[in-house]
Amino acid sequence: MKIAIMYKSVTGNTNKIAEQIKNTLKDKYIVYYGDPNAEIDADIYFIGS
Repeated sequence: MKIAIMYKSVTGNTNKIAEQIKNTLKDKYIVYYGDPNAEIDADIYFIGS
């Protein structure tokens, strides 16, 4: 299973949530973490804004 966490955060709140998801998953399945990118191939996408 490949997981991508993509987010944009102006105030920092979305960043905190994205970090918590990343920490919970412990990088085990994360193939991408950061700004939205159309070229990411994953089975599950967490998208926040």
